[in-house]
Parts: sequence; structure tokens; C-alpha cells
Amino acid sequence: DWTTVAEGFARFAPSCPQALLAIIGYGSGYDQFQAWAAQRPALPILFLPHQPKERLRDVLSSADVHLVTERPEYSSLIVPSKLYGIIEVERPFLHVGPADGELASLASEGLGLTVLN
Repeated sequence: DWTTVAEGFARFAPSCPQALLAIIGYGSGYDQFQAWAAQRPALPILFLPHQPKERLRDVLSSADVHLVTERPEYSSLIVPSKLYGIIEVERPFLHVGPADGELASLASEGLGLTVLN
């Protein structure tokens, strides 16, 4: 849900001048998100292509916090594979999704924070 990410960052960024949102890879809604961001050039949003597997640790380690969004219909079925890498490099994550899934459970164990959508 790129709109939740976009609108949330647009509200947050003015109060945190050092903030940068890095979008890495081409997920669902990528083109729409990029078009939305192009209309807001003052927002610090960086779009990067997929990174090679050998750079994964460096890329994941470079963030202060990661964003993991989840559709409610998938909350009890899957855990995004990127989460395992995020945990491995010991970075926190912000989970946007339902409170009753595996991601919310992991967040509640001190690995992240869940924001209900």
C-alpha cells in the first residue's frame, strides 16, 4: 500500500529534516509512487533499483528503521523475506498492518513497532 507510506512520510518529513525515504526495488505500485513523489520534489525520497544479493547486508544496515507493510489478508499466511534480513542486521522495523499476524507478534517481542492500518 504505497499510499499509506507516501502520505505518512509526507506528514512526518517536515518535522524531521534529516529524514530520507529510500525505496529500493520495484514493488506493487512503484510507478504510481514515483509519479506521486515527482509532484512533491521537496520531499526527500530516493528511488533505487534492486540491489545485488552480495550488497544486501550493507543496504539493510544503512537504514535507521525499516518499513514493512502487510495486507490484512496475508497476515497469518506469510512473513516477508526481507524481515529476516532486517532482523539479522539488528535494525528495528515499523510494521503497518493488522495486530493479529506474525509480523505484529515479532514487533511486540521488541524487534519493531506495529501501526494498525
